[in-house]
Amino acid sequence: RRIFKIAIGFLGVSSIVLVGLAELAHVPLISIFAPAGSAAHVLARSGFVLYAINFVFAGFNIFCSALFTALGNGRGSAIISFLRTFVFLVSGLLLLPYLAGVTGVWLAVPIAELLTLFFSAAFFLWGRREYRYA
Repeated sequence: RRIFKIAIGFLGVSSIVLVGLAELAHVPLISIFAPAGSAAHVLARSGFVLYAINFVFAGFNIFCSALFTALGNGRGSAIISFLRTFVFLVSGLLLLPYLAGVTGVWLAVPIAELLTLFFSAAFFLWGRREYRYA
């Protein structure tokens, strides 16, 4: 339980730090891959800020999937992974560009992670009684 609490705390802090770093350092990071002033640079600058929001949700989803794998619950782990990497992401990539244009493409990952978060939280709460980790 002690290690579990440390992991959850680290996850929360690191998620917030990653979003903060992405927001503060996105221009230099993008400049590594696309020259300043290029169309790709302008597009990435506007999109990366939106994409970085996913760091808040992805950590918990990955943690839950790994937790259930470690506890021998392959079904829970597989459902979480399948939802986040296929169902919600592909659905978002197919639907959101029609609703929000290029912005929809950038938002597909954060929205997929957010939707998966609800399922991860449900599995997490269910597993708390089953596995007694919290």
